[in-house]
Amino acid sequence: MSSWRRWNKYAVAYFVILACLLSAVLAGCSYDSNGEDSAACQFMGAVMLDGTAVADGTVITAVIEGDEYSTTTPTIYGPSRYCLTVQPSNGRHYQDGTRIIFQIDGHTVEQLGAFVAGSTTELDITAAQVPITSGYNMWAFIVAGVVLLLCLGIICFLFYMDAMLKKLGIPATESVNAPRTSTAVIDLYLK
Repeated sequence: MSSWRRWNKYAVAYFVILACLLSAVLAGCSYDSNGEDSAACQFMGAVMLDGTAVADGTVITAVIEGDEYSTTTPTIYGPSRYCLTVQPSNGRHYQDGTRIIFQIDGHTVEQLGAFVAGSTTELDITAAQVPITSGYNMWAFIVAGVVLLLCLGIICFLFYMDAMLKKLGIPATESVNAPRTSTAVIDLYLK
């Protein structure tokens, strides 16, 4: 009987350990009641293109880390409104705060969104049909300005040298022999 009690005592301990391990594994693999919806992020709001409301069926796109999520503007949300869910596909995960760029029919909007898992954000978006530029490259203007100044400097130097050579009576295209005495240089300069 004592071996039975010892085995029974160990069986209970093994059963408790096995139950703890099984519950830990199941807790790590379980989803909430909505499945993967807790990783989704939803945006909704008004849509304006060139300051006017858009027609039903206008395509609204959210771009996050190169992935695109699209919807259209249906009448069920009201005139010129959208509702878009950013749901990472299998194997994808976005950090909270990841920047989302929106587009209205391919035109980038002025507002930015931020991915926050499980959230619903009210975000009115507006765009212009003229693409929004992020500014111009200042270095290109600086380099172009320096090159232009160098070219102008070289041209001015060449004109100055030509005028000096003409003043001295030396043609710019002929070979010039150096004067033999220092007074010859002064004589050339005074002419």
